[in-house]
Parts: sequence; structure tokens; C-alpha cells
Amino acid sequence: MQRNMVLYKKLDSVSASVVSDLQALLAQLASVPRIFVDGDMERMLAQPGYYCIIACDGERIIGTASIGIIEMPMGKKAIIEDVVVLDAYRGQGIGKELTLKLIEVAKKEGVLYIDLTSNPSREAANALYQKLGFDKRETNVYRLTL
Repeated sequence: MQRNMVLYKKLDSVSASVVSDLQALLAQLASVPRIFVDGDMERMLAQPGYYCIIACDGERIIGTASIGIIEMPMGKKAIIEDVVVLDAYRGQGIGKELTLKLIEVAKKEGVLYIDLTSNPSREAANALYQKLGFDKRETNVYRLTL
């Protein structure tokens, strides 16, 4: 694949092929991936402060990344989630471009800082985030699963 064939755009509409492509991508991130049902993706896209950027090779979605922006008492903050590229397209800078596009969105929205997490086993992703200027934080991350 030639890199100039990749088109990056904001996801703003949903079709059966979009849902299928995104479910295949997200399955690479989770042992139990989310299964989208009617209206799930439309509700996500309609949320204020939610942006999903996709990378396409022709009509096929080959990569995706999302950012959620929220106004908090101390200012706007954002979190980048679900950055993933199909195995066959990795190592070509697609994840970097997706992340840079989300950083641009955050800057335009007046975000103070962006957080993200990445599994330590995703060595290339962790190296990429550090190259892009993300600092590894010394913090405890807690999660309550509901």
C-alpha cells in the first residue's frame, strides 16, 4: 500500500460497512470487544465533544482514533481512546497521523491537556505517544467497572 492512498477524515455518518470495519478494528484492542447495535454509533457521534477520525484505503476503514472533550471546573480536558490500525497497515505512520489530527482538534477546542492510556505490551504505540510529546505520568490509574 502506498501511503498517499490513505484518506483521513472525521467520521460523521454511519453505515453497515462503517460499523463492520470499526468493530473489526476495535476487536484488536479488547478481549471482549463492544458489539454495536442499532443507534449506538449515531448516539456516540451526536455527543458534544466527541470526535472520531478514520483512516481509509478506498472505502475500507483501516484505522481509527477517538477523542472526548469535556469542560471541567479547572478547564477543558480531553482523553484519546481507541487508536488502532489494521495489522497489514501498521508501521506506515497511520496511527501517528490519526493522533496528530486529534491533537489538532483539541487545540482548536481550547483543551488544556490530553490524557491517554496504552497497554504496556503495545510497545510501538507507547513509543509513538512519547515521540509526539506525551509524558508518561507517575500516577495511579483506577477503574470501577459497572
